[in-house]
Amino acid sequence: MRITFRAGFLICLFSAAVTISVWSYLPEAGEYQIVSIDPSSWLVTARSENGNTLAFHMHPSVFRGRCFQANLRGVTEGGRFSMVGPPRERFDRLQAKAVTRQGAPADEKRTRGRNQRPSTRGMQRYCVTDVDAERQTAHAESQSGEKIRFKIDVSSFRGYRFQVPSVVDLARGERFSLTTPNSVPVRCCTLEERLRQR
Repeated sequence: MRITFRAGFLICLFSAAVTISVWSYLPEAGEYQIVSIDPSSWLVTARSENGNTLAFHMHPSVFRGRCFQANLRGVTEGGRFSMVGPPRERFDRLQAKAVTRQGAPADEKRTRGRNQRPSTRGMQRYCVTDVDAERQTAHAESQSGEKIRFKIDVSSFRGYRFQVPSVVDLARGERFSLTTPNSVPVRCCTLEERLRQR
């Protein structure tokens, strides 16, 4: 009985050790950081913690109907503002254009994103009603009925982080989903026009 218990205990310890070693081998379970976005084609290039790269088109129409938090008090036309998206926001039906798997250079330094969600106190909720991909502008409306038009600076998304499930199996042309924690505010917008509240 004691031998059986000891053998079972050792098997459990071995299984736990194997699981931990597998987890430590996987690089952030598919976490990527945006390296660049081509504003003409909206081609996103991102890199994982272990140096893998992923390129995919993310047409701005996917933001139609999406909501964000922003504080526009005191922001005049031509002024920049930050936005914070909802936590664990998911985007579906994206298509991989290029997938490259390689080890990261030993001397490359990467900065970690914030783990805590930023405070949205004093911010108002806006939802995107329309997107003009060519002009890189969007229209949004707040809960109070205020309508705004703003320009999107795609370069501001450089360094933005997201997760991709089953990244090991991802191949060119394959559709996938990504999830972003929205753990940092993005100073990506310039207010072009503010309409009066209804």
